[in-house]
Parts: sequence; C-alpha cells; structure tokens
Amino acid sequence: MSVVAESPIDGGRPFREVVPYEVELNTPDRIPVVPDWLVPDRIPRTDVRLPGGKGVSIDIPDQVRIGLPINNVSIFEKRWQWIGGDMYPAWVRLAESGTAGDLVATPIDDLAAERRTIPDSWLRYESGP
Repeated sequence: MSVVAESPIDGGRPFREVVPYEVELNTPDRIPVVPDWLVPDRIPRTDVRLPGGKGVSIDIPDQVRIGLPINNVSIFEKRWQWIGGDMYPAWVRLAESGTAGDLVATPIDDLAAERRTIPDSWLRYESGP
C-alpha cells in the first residue's frame, strides 16, 4: 500500500512522494565521462602533441541522497508525516476555496472506488457487515 497509496484529498500528493525512504550513498570524487586512455596525447602517426591528453570527468559530492518510494504507511510517524505535511494543507486549500463540500458529501465507498489502483473486479470493497 505504501507504494501505491494516493492521497484521498484532491490536490494532495501520494505517500511515496511525501515520505520517501532516503538512502545515503558514498560516491567517488570524480566520475569519468571520457576516460584518459581514450584521449590521445598526440596526433596519430605524428610527433605533434595535443594539449591536455586527459579525459573528461565530472566532480560529484562525496555523498548522494536518493529518495526511494518504499517507506511504510503503516508506521504511525510516517503516516502522520504524510497527513500533516501534505493532506492537511491540501484539505485547508480545498476548504478555503469552497470546494471541500463535494468531498465531504461523497460516500467513502465512492471515493475509494474512484482512487483505487487495483481494478475493482480484483478486490471488492464493501462497507458494513
């Protein structure tokens, strides 16, 4: 559910975007784009030297943070981070614009069916006993 959970609030972002699982990776100082051995230091079959004779590299930071969409919505703190950081502000925007009434008046069964990622024929949602 954590990867496919969409916001129940119109204009809200999905859980995977609001609360990504961040991984920190150590990286080399430079990444070669064109290796040194590929760039000649002289014009072939001549003694004419070329300036440089070195490849092309990109400087990168020592550590890179990557957000992966694999956090767990069942963990209270992570779910509350989603609610407080995105759902509530999206709800306030709806309320202030006067469009929250439609959302409040729609039965939860209908809202769930509209936002369901898995087809209804695969997984039936029925409220009540």
